Amino acid sequence: MKKYYKESITAKDVVKLLNQMLKIDRQCVEKLIENRVPCTRKLAMHPTIQVIGKGDGTYRIGMMGIINGMFGIDDNGMGQIVAYYKSGILINFRTVKKKG
Repeated sequence: MKKYYKESITAKDVVKLLNQMLKIDRQCVEKLIENRVPCTRKLAMHPTIQVIGKGDGTYRIGMMGIINGMFGIDDNGMGQIVAYYKSGILINFRTVKKKG
C-alpha cells in the first residue's frame, strides 16, 4: 500500500481534498459540513476557530470552523476556505481570494 504523508498542508490542499470527497460522496460531505454541535464559551472564544454564537449564550461549532481554525483568520475574522452554495446546493469548496 502506498503511503501518503505530508509534513505540512495548505488551504489549497484541503480544498482539493474536500472537493474530491464531495465528488465521491456528496451526501456525506454535505451532512458533515452542515452539522453543528454545541460547544463551550471557552472554545467559542478561541482566536481562530469559527463558532456560531447565539444571543442566549449557546455556541455551536462545525467542521468548517475547525478546518478554518487551522489556517488562521483575516482582519475581518474570516477563514481561508469557504463552502460555495448555489440555490441551496453545495457546489464546491474554494479558498478565499485575498484582497490587495
